[in-house]
Amino acid sequence: MRVLALYLKEFEYKKVNGKSVCVENISSTDKQVISAVQSLGHDVNIMEYDKSQLRSVKGEFDLILNLCDGLENDNDFQEISILKNIEKTSMPYTGNSSGVIASCCNKGVIKRTFLKHGVLTSRFQIVKSVNQKVNLAFPLIVKPSCTDGGVGISNKSVVYNSVQLKKQLKRCIKENSQPALVEEFIVGREFCVPVLGSRVLPPVEIVFDKNTSRGWPGILTYDAKWDKSSKAYKGSRVCVRNKISKDFSLELLNSIESAALGAFRAMKCSAYASVDIRVDKNYRVFVIEINPNCWIGKGSDFFRSAKSIGISYPEVMYRIMELSKGMLNIDSVKKNNARINKN
Repeated sequence: MRVLALYLKEFEYKKVNGKSVCVENISSTDKQVISAVQSLGHDVNIMEYDKSQLRSVKGEFDLILNLCDGLENDNDFQEISILKNIEKTSMPYTGNSSGVIASCCNKGVIKRTFLKHGVLTSRFQIVKSVNQKVNLAFPLIVKPSCTDGGVGISNKSVVYNSVQLKKQLKRCIKENSQPALVEEFIVGREFCVPVLGSRVLPPVEIVFDKNTSRGWPGILTYDAKWDKSSKAYKGSRVCVRNKISKDFSLELLNSIESAALGAFRAMKCSAYASVDIRVDKNYRVFVIEINPNCWIGKGSDFFRSAKSIGISYPEVMYRIMELSKGMLNIDSVKKNNARINKN
């Protein structure tokens, strides 16, 4: 199959002869994905995203491998405009549609959609100014309404009184130049739940070390996700819950799976996503948000989960490609399905 791998260049600064120089390259995750697809026997052409160039290759490929996702703090919603241009080619592509991505860019839209479809989520308000009245019960968590990847979230995001709330609202709205999402904070456990098509993969629990996280609210902040030198990163770890245990019952697993799949369907996802869930002391499962076209690198929670049940990295890519309007060779589909369905 002829595959076009469409990517965005990354920019990083490196020391060259004692000077800081901006270097352009393709991300390590993109390289991993491309290598996995090539290992499946497909002919992969690699192209940096360019609107006019994309238009010129219309109809030349069987599938577009969309690697133009995961844009950090993408307040201009570049990912959506790129997807719309991909859709104009009429070629099948991997991942969710521009409409799904657009809906999931706004946390308020996500929460309202959850409520409409009976998906349990925490009570919330969209707050545009520090003087707006908030009718919610403390503790609360304050987040930017339209960012992902933990951007704008720190330990101070959880507030316990009106003074802290006002201070955090001021910081959040000013620093992110957008309204804040304020929601009732669910004290309890946190899970990231990968969903691939109609299949829920094993939940990944984020475990916060009791010693290093003393006084912390137990949330996955930006630092905890990305800054390897931070106390937050070192004080948290992930645990794939692929087995029933004393602290992870079959009943809890079923509730988490049901909630994740409900959120996936409510947002009309059709490819892959990760669902953020918190579970309170009474084992009530709250869906916090959903991230379509989530990070799928080899170090991601998504792949950790798949790997725990014997699904290899190329097989994950195969499944994602298979979900892109069924353009794979039918013999290849049968062969791979027979192998993958054993897991």
